[in-house]
Amino acid sequence: MDNKMKITFVLPFAGLAGGIRVVAIYAKKLTERGHDVTVISQPPRIISLVQKIKLILKGREITKKPTTTPLLDFLGEKHVILNRPRPVHNNDIPDSDAVIATWWETAEWVAALGKSKGNKFYFLQGYEIFPHLPIQRVIDTYALPLNKIAVSNYIADTLKDKHKVKDACIIHNSVDFVQFDSPPRIMNKVFTVGFMYTSAARKKIELALRVIKEAKQYNENLKVVAFGAELPKGSHKLPDWVEYHLQPKQVMIPKIYAQCDVWLFTSEAEGFGLPLLEAMACRT
Repeated sequence: MDNKMKITFVLPFAGLAGGIRVVAIYAKKLTERGHDVTVISQPPRIISLVQKIKLILKGREITKKPTTTPLLDFLGEKHVILNRPRPVHNNDIPDSDAVIATWWETAEWVAALGKSKGNKFYFLQGYEIFPHLPIQRVIDTYALPLNKIAVSNYIADTLKDKHKVKDACIIHNSVDFVQFDSPPRIMNKVFTVGFMYTSAARKKIELALRVIKEAKQYNENLKVVAFGAELPKGSHKLPDWVEYHLQPKQVMIPKIYAQCDVWLFTSEAEGFGLPLLEAMACRT
């Protein structure tokens, strides 16, 4: 009996976010086990000149074109990036045994696909009720006839309590111990604190900085290290005493974790909080 399966993941833009890392890990492990895996993702959205002018007039910051994750490079042509941002249709998806939505918008697309595209799943890495999203549309995706997979009890419990979703299967995230590892060590002579930077409001970077500033009143030699996918600027600019690593290579991330005595995590809410486990795997 041939147990090889054809599996398709449908992603938003495949950038450097933690949720993309998790999907990439699953795609790689499934491929290593002999399954035929395809990933369909969106290209970055292009900001028009008119949109740029509007952002400037509103005092908003214009970010550079986001970086595509290197974690899906192993797939080669099996990672299909659409030619423009748009919904995914039947013609985009190979006939499969399973097709997996990974974000509320992709859930809408997957629900509309034909039966030949495979059994339909909704991989939930967060409770995506955020102010900047069309909240009712997000809520409606929880009622779609998709098999729900949640990465934490928190997500499954929230869906059950608030949206009567009773059948979400829980599969916790894991850490790649080949990548995230560090030999035993003692505490640094200069106490070192690290955190992951993002300008997303729910990540509460201003809280992390406030805590560190208060700690520096007791230990002015405190060393601070951070990394992230975007250049801190404007209202989110970091103090000059933060050693910041912009889009570090994958091999560097465990080394950043490992040079810290404490990893600070200040998110208002997280679907899972994988960086904490990655830091602990590096003995932080």
